[in-house]
Amino acid sequence: MSVLTKGLILLIFLVVIFGQNLFPTRALYWSAYFVMFALVPLLWFINFWVSQKSALKALQNSNESNTKDCTLQDMKNSFFAGMVPVNTQEDLIRGRLCFIGGNIILIGRKGRKSVVTWQAKISDITSVGFGTVAGVRRGFTVYLNNGEKSFTSMKVFKHREILYDALGWKIKTEDKL
Repeated sequence: MSVLTKGLILLIFLVVIFGQNLFPTRALYWSAYFVMFALVPLLWFINFWVSQKSALKALQNSNESNTKDCTLQDMKNSFFAGMVPVNTQEDLIRGRLCFIGGNIILIGRKGRKSVVTWQAKISDITSVGFGTVAGVRRGFTVYLNNGEKSFTSMKVFKHREILYDALGWKIKTEDKL
């Protein structure tokens, strides 16, 4: 499906650039641009989106014994995020970041399947920081006992309580006078 979408985007691009006289009206010519630009989000969706159901299926098929019997009710929270790779020349590893069974797990796409791409125990997390994590991308950094991992997620950057709740951390609030 991804190859078909890429080919269609390329074909429309070539026709729009080199075959302008193939269009009988200007309206059809400009509508080809809109179709081409509408296919770009579809391509992103096909390549990177991981739903909660496919994330759960990937968790059940993983080698971890504590996630084989998990259900959607066991999942504390999950949201779409991109993990910043160690090598800055590589692209983000996009997927669904799930908090389940005392673990934080990133489930990404490998072709058509959803697979576990990274995981750590929540008990290994020492702290969390928020800020710019990759170039100008905002997100958060999870500091672990043996290193750190950075993630981009505008949703979590704006609403930090989502992450704190998923980790099971209590936010200290001061009483207003």
